[in-house]
Amino acid sequence: MRATKPAALRATPRLLSQRQAKKSSLEPQPLNHQAYIAEARRRLQPDRARPIFDYMSPTQSHLLNTSLAGLVPTKVHYPKAFRKLLGPDNPTGGPIGTQGRQVGKEEEEEPVPLPVGHHLVYFGPQTRPGELLPDGTEAHTSPGAPFTRRMWAGGRVRFPRGGGATGRLETDEKKRGLRLDCTRAVCVEKVAGDPVIKGVEGREKVFVEISRRYGRIDNQKELATSVDEVEDYPDIDETRTLVFMRELGDETGGPPQKAQVEKEEESADAGGTAKEKKKEEPPKERDMTRLKRLKDKNWVPTYSFSLTPTKQLLFQFSALTFNAHRIHLDQRYAQEVEGHRDLLVHGPLSLSLLLMAVRAQADRLAGSIEFRELNYRNLAPLYVDEEMKVCVRHRVVGGASHDGEEQDWDVWVERPDGGFAVKGTATVVLTKTPLGRLVESEVE
Repeated sequence: MRATKPAALRATPRLLSQRQAKKSSLEPQPLNHQAYIAEARRRLQPDRARPIFDYMSPTQSHLLNTSLAGLVPTKVHYPKAFRKLLGPDNPTGGPIGTQGRQVGKEEEEEPVPLPVGHHLVYFGPQTRPGELLPDGTEAHTSPGAPFTRRMWAGGRVRFPRGGGATGRLETDEKKRGLRLDCTRAVCVEKVAGDPVIKGVEGREKVFVEISRRYGRIDNQKELATSVDEVEDYPDIDETRTLVFMRELGDETGGPPQKAQVEKEEESADAGGTAKEKKKEEPPKERDMTRLKRLKDKNWVPTYSFSLTPTKQLLFQFSALTFNAHRIHLDQRYAQEVEGHRDLLVHGPLSLSLLLMAVRAQADRLAGSIEFRELNYRNLAPLYVDEEMKVCVRHRVVGGASHDGEEQDWDVWVERPDGGFAVKGTATVVLTKTPLGRLVESEVE
């Protein structure tokens, strides 16, 4: 005789309907790409210029130097040219200003150029607290729900006019670039083109490209005219690629899973998820394969240094950049809401360190550097209190490079396991380079 289930355990049509509704609510809903892009365009307003004004005070640059002191080699973050802005009696007491100083005529004619990589602590977002999203990011760069988790996927920095922004002092006024002389400057920011959706259904990612062009304001011209000139002829031309992912509950049907988060972020630079790859390796095997690839291709740095980012550094960099993104500041939020194992290192911080590393290595080799551009991709997250290694590698073999010749250098940041976190290429032109020194290696 067949046993009868207790009434409480019987699956009634109503109970089945509730279970199906609950299951359906946990599954990601199909995305209408055309409708979403239309709404995202309305939110983002592509190609609308947003000028961000700032004054090129040496204070911000000095505070960046201070926050990095003791963590990275002094010559990396603290160019010699900057030191003349500091008081002779107390060089660590901060800049003494550029107006009214007792300096010689030659020094007055050569204002200190903005150090390479330091532009990232100027022109921060001027967003009121009430206009920030729940994660602390700016609404005007977000394509909208359900893609609410923002990460920095990569970008490009160009120095189209050479000059001050690259650490070189020019006699041509038009090429002198940004200088720490307290003059007014502007960053013309805008969303470049439409957002792009990539990935398989239910695990899509949205990529948003941000254009930022920097330059000095010409006080002899109308403000609008000067801003237009900066947009057309910038001293620094930067593109940032942001990637937006679904909320974890929406994407996985459950609470945050740290391994899943890291897997998704490592594939974000490719515009898809691990499921889109033909063959998915376990995390440990994938890391070992990446490390082996690093060795097989002789990715031995010509110059490198290591640092362990602290919570204090992340806080100070957030303050310097006016960045309220909670994944850098709020450990509980980063772990429980976004599924990370700890606080994340800022994308702009790792970029700044790469730019500084290239400049520091170039200083070792030459009397002058023209930094053309740096292209990079963020491949995996970097975390607080975990060692990171910043590396530069020359592609020139046997000292075959000549003065004034354009060179491509490999740049990357390694995680503690040796895998890539950031990977890119820097293009530079060196002059006054002693032949044969380009193959020197220095690891700190």
